[in-house]
Amino acid sequence: MSVNFTYRDINRGIDTVRASKSLQRLRDLEPRPRGAATYYVPGARFIAAESRAAASQISAANPTDKDVTRQFPGLPPHLAEAVEKLGKRATIDEMTYVVLKLCRWRALQVSELAVILNRSQRYIQETYLRPLVRSGELQYTSPDNPAHPQQAYRTAKK
Repeated sequence: MSVNFTYRDINRGIDTVRASKSLQRLRDLEPRPRGAATYYVPGARFIAAESRAAASQISAANPTDKDVTRQFPGLPPHLAEAVEKLGKRATIDEMTYVVLKLCRWRALQVSELAVILNRSQRYIQETYLRPLVRSGELQYTSPDNPAHPQQAYRTAKK
């Protein structure tokens, strides 16, 4: 018997396609082994898939809208202007400066930064957020659990 068949048998009324999608999402979870108390947290692939879905919903709502203030209505005008000045070919220093300004305004998740900056989550995470956390310029909002699904970043208080 296939895993899909077993899953459909356990969850009565689910069709083959839906079972495949559910099983595919389960594959994107990462185990945190603790003996009999092992639990699972969203892995990088799971979070990336969720953010792509959220970004596509936003772009579907405003397919031709490039104005960041409409995509993110609470963004102060001076920050929106700084983001719009970045363009597609911003230097690392320019992007770092804007990321720090955004995280000083309020704690932001990677998915929110990706939408505001019009960049991929992975790129923002690896190029800016991780180095800024290591250097102490940014802090986690949940420092006890860096892999927290609602993890956000804020500028460190000096």
